[in-house]
Amino acid sequence: MQKWLQRRGAGSKADVRTWITEGRVTLDGEVARRFAEPVVEGAVVAVDGDPVGEGARRVVYAMHKPKKHLTTPEDLARYLPKDAPYVFPVGRLDYNTEGLLLWTNDGALGRRILHPESHLPKVYHVKVRGHLDEADPGLAAMREGMDLGDFTSRPSPTRIVVFRTRATWIEVILTEGKFRQVRRMCRKAGYQIVKLRRQSIGPVGLGELTPRCVRELDGDEVAGLDAAFALVPEPDMRTTDE
Repeated sequence: MQKWLQRRGAGSKADVRTWITEGRVTLDGEVARRFAEPVVEGAVVAVDGDPVGEGARRVVYAMHKPKKHLTTPEDLARYLPKDAPYVFPVGRLDYNTEGLLLWTNDGALGRRILHPESHLPKVYHVKVRGHLDEADPGLAAMREGMDLGDFTSRPSPTRIVVFRTRATWIEVILTEGKFRQVRRMCRKAGYQIVKLRRQSIGPVGLGELTPRCVRELDGDEVAGLDAAFALVPEPDMRTTDE
């Protein structure tokens, strides 16, 4: 049961163990008490009454995560619709970063979005102090790929979006997802970040969503996400204990 829930993206190892211990997980309507409870094909597993995996209605939500929030259900689930089924955040944005965050109950979709070989473009808008020029060496380094010590980033298309009185908004497109990558790239380039916002993930954009607002993706948008991963293999989810 523990691994079944983890592999579907329902929660972390610690989350799942807590739910099972507290009697919040059911298997075909009966409370599951064991971490190693067998789950056979076709079984209906639910957390707090909300089906997980094949027994659930597939949903994907787009949220404009506000600044000064952790990417955890405890910090952000209050902004989801009251009637939302059990969903989990796909990836994360750090405490001081705002912007698009996807939530779903589809573990396979979540894994594909995060798969390192998906190369799914994620667009970030960054407000940095000072006026930059398109020929700025820092922007050039981002476009070519930057040596960040523990890895060299893939080439990241980067452009100036708009100038403000004492700042410049730039757009950075990543096709990988390393920890605090945009912040590390800007630090390497010598830029001081004023604001960082994720604008889009693949074909799904932030649009008119304001901070703390959520909307459910329509069928065409979900189909667009599915199409983006048509050639990406299902990740091998075999894991070792942390």
